[in-house]
Amino acid sequence: MGASLIVAVIMQLAQTALTVLTKQNVLSPQLSDLIGVLTESGASLFQTLRSGGTVSDEIKSILSQVQTALTAAKQDTSVAPEVIDQIVEAERVIQAAINGYEAAQQNTDPSTLTPIDPVE
Repeated sequence: MGASLIVAVIMQLAQTALTVLTKQNVLSPQLSDLIGVLTESGASLFQTLRSGGTVSDEIKSILSQVQTALTAAKQDTSVAPEVIDQIVEAERVIQAAINGYEAAQQNTDPSTLTPIDPVE
């Protein structure tokens, strides 16, 4: 079984699980969308790398998509406050990643980049 087929099967299973969990009210639509964006982003990066393409533009696009999904999930009032706190932290990390990525595109001097705080 080829790697692309395995990724396709995993994506189909993930989408099915997200649909079922959302319909059973286990996941809110916003959290389902966030998980969907994350899985689709991983598959997209895999396909780009596998085809020998460069991922620089794709990474910025993915980070922006994840940030949008995090913002929507954060506004979901049905989500537990502890989860919202984790979403806020993830949003902060994503913004730092976008800022770092954009800075790296301007100047590749590693001494100008600041480390991202670890997620606790």
